[in-house]
Parts: sequence; structure tokens; C-alpha cells
Amino acid sequence: MASRILHLAAAKLILDEHPAADEKRFRLGSILPDAGERVSAHFRVRIDGGTKTMMALGGFRARFADKMDDPLYLGYYLHLVQDIVFRKVFYLDHGWKVDSPQKVERLYDDYRILNTWAIEKFALREDLTAPEDFSAEPICAVSDFALPEFLAELHADFTTPPPPGDCVYFTKAIAEEFLTAAVPLCRREIAALREGKTAVDERAWAWEARQEPNLSTPCEPS
Repeated sequence: MASRILHLAAAKLILDEHPAADEKRFRLGSILPDAGERVSAHFRVRIDGGTKTMMALGGFRARFADKMDDPLYLGYYLHLVQDIVFRKVFYLDHGWKVDSPQKVERLYDDYRILNTWAIEKFALREDLTAPEDFSAEPICAVSDFALPEFLAELHADFTTPPPPGDCVYFTKAIAEEFLTAAVPLCRREIAALREGKTAVDERAWAWEARQEPNLSTPCEPS
């Protein structure tokens, strides 16, 4: 999925048009799913008899209906929206396939190179800390979140020099393509949520299921 830094870049662009009452809380929410478990924290479920995987956006909205005005939960929810856009752009449009460990390691180098680019381009700030009462947040019932360790890794994103060379698989052009697609969709979704609607057809964004051993029992959303 998209890196922490790209999610923060998306959050900044969203906040430029839709300011939040607590921008730090929104930005923390915008990266929080990646501090949790891969499946549960991202609301992944199986649909269509287990043949497809979907981000259960409707499930999130139903579970946290009274929290969608909270910047942390709105940021979290929009992270999920961004992830389904990323999957389409990178996996489908650009044909990314996980063929070897070496290829994945090279992809992480691309992420590190792009971190420096995105931090500078979007003037991102490293000022996020774990709330003292975070364990009391209702979102913590969804997944185990290793937030202190995750924020230490975020610090490394800001301070570690990029590896030499240019991006190979995930390039600046693809990163910009992702942001160009994801940010307007998130803005439309915010507008729709304010009217009690959604602009995202979660089923239309579902993808063919692969072996994901941690995925919950196949289920059909209501």
C-alpha cells in the first residue's frame, strides 16, 4: 500500500480544502491503519463467496457512525479510501506483481527515495505523538496498534537519507498519479459524508482474493 509519508502528503492536500478542528489528530488518523494488523486494521473482508477481497468502508462507517466527525476517525477512514486507490493505480494500472524478495526490497528503496521527495515537495512536518489516552480510543478494539514503535519508524522516514539512485518500480510519476486520483476522491467522500451518503462504491473497488491467512472468515456485508 502507500507509504506513511504519501498518506501524510494526501492528508495535507485534503486539509488544504477541508481544514480539521484538530489537524494533528487528522494526520495521525491518516497513517494509523498501518500501525495495526494488516487485515483487521484495514477492514478487509471476503465477499462473493470468498473470491474477492474488499475494504469494508460501510462497515467502518456503521461501526463508528458517531465518530465520523472526529478528525482521527475521518483520517483513518480516508486512509482506507486511499489504499483502494493505490491498489488500483499500482497493482492494476501499472501491473505491479510480487515476484521475488529482491523485487520487494527494491520497492522499499523506492519508498525511501520518495519519502525525501514528498517531505520536501509538500512541506511535511514530523510533529505527531501518541495521545496519552490512546488505548481508550474505540478504534483500539479493531486491532492491536503498535503506535510508539510506528511513530519511531515515522521519525526514521524523516531522518534517514535516501538510498542512492533513482526509483525503479514505484516512481515519482506514479506517486503523483496516486495522489491525483486519491485526494479528489477523498474530498468528494467528505462532502458525501456530510450529507449522509458515500461517493465510494466499495464493491466496485474489490479485488480478486489471494491467500491471506490472517483474513477473517469470508462474509457478505449487509
